Amino acid sequence: MKNYFGHKIYSPFEILKEEKIRAPIIKAIDRIFKELCIQDNIKESILNDLFNMKNKINESQYENYLRKIIKCEIKKSNLKKAFVNRAKIIARQVSPFIIGDSIIDIGCGDGLVNRYLNKKVEKIHLIDIFKYVEKNLPYKFSLYKENSSFPQVPNADTTFLLTVLHHSKKPLHLIKETSIKTNCRTIIIESIYGSTRNPHKSSEELNALNIVQQRKYASFIDWFYNRVLHSNVQVPYNFQKPEVWETIFQKQGYAIHKSIDLGIDQNIVPERHFLFVLDKT
Repeated sequence: MKNYFGHKIYSPFEILKEEKIRAPIIKAIDRIFKELCIQDNIKESILNDLFNMKNKINESQYENYLRKIIKCEIKKSNLKKAFVNRAKIIARQVSPFIIGDSIIDIGCGDGLVNRYLNKKVEKIHLIDIFKYVEKNLPYKFSLYKENSSFPQVPNADTTFLLTVLHHSKKPLHLIKETSIKTNCRTIIIESIYGSTRNPHKSSEELNALNIVQQRKYASFIDWFYNRVLHSNVQVPYNFQKPEVWETIFQKQGYAIHKSIDLGIDQNIVPERHFLFVLDKT
């Protein structure tokens, strides 16, 4: 099976067979578990299951099995705190680049990023294909049917696509629709692989892997976060190199205002992230 860009999709089982990727995956899971305050003995047990159960059950059973174990070991308050920490990190990263007084957050997930923005914004509208939005957020929400036109909501000065594109089955269509709804600027954070012009120090270990191995690592972490710590989040694994994304954005009528390698910036999602600030031309 291949993704939107024609790259092979590897299952978690296939990825874990490759010895060279195991070390960074173990380190990543260790970061996740520390963020969730899971005790070391439980962590070792889960890691053992992670590497040894893969030959005994299918992928869906594997997800459910791990999800059940982790759910028993994680306090809800710790999970909520980890998600809030992630939202605060992203809010700090995007806040300096917001233009105007209106935002559409496309693929908003729980929507928490908007609560922690450092800039006061008068109008915020959330859009996603499912309603995952945190209760009590004071923002309007609209459902979006993937691969169709966006809901009839007013255009915004700034639009967000925050770790969304690799979850979209047709990311180029999503970029095009986002551009239509954008008055001035689109801010994107994406999980990436491949070398960059100014690589972040935290990415050094991943840069030592070849391109396919980096893509496998990104796929595994994406699977673990979205299918084990969460459920029912689609994972088509449409990752790309930052330079390829930049070319795609420019073809959609954007100018690259700024590109920043954020490195592995989130303990709860230890993927390599990249920030793109795009202006309408």
